[in-house]
Amino acid sequence: MVRLLQIVLVLGLMGCTGVMKSSEGGRFTHDEIKSIKAGTSTVEDVVALLGEPEQKKDSHGMVQYIYTYKVKKTPTYIGGLITRKSGAKTTTRRVEILIDNGTVYSYKFREEAEQ
Repeated sequence: MVRLLQIVLVLGLMGCTGVMKSSEGGRFTHDEIKSIKAGTSTVEDVVALLGEPEQKKDSHGMVQYIYTYKVKKTPTYIGGLITRKSGAKTTTRRVEILIDNGTVYSYKFREEAEQ
């Protein structure tokens, strides 16, 4: 009887698992980035799509716009009462856009996952 109660308790606790999600930066998707066209898209197009950049840097006579979006997912148990930080996964999206005379010259998009 005690063993059965232990099994029911463990199965009940397993059913109370979830994920706590936190993010930093403005959200953007790969499909949104693909809509940016080198030689065609303007600074206004980029800002309308992604908002103001986190950073602006001078780069060989051009301006580099940098956007970063991070999402951290941490496993939780017992309705969020317990978190397992060692099991957290962070996904980082970063896009660097080179602007030359108000027009997109080129861009780089990266997405990295780490645990």
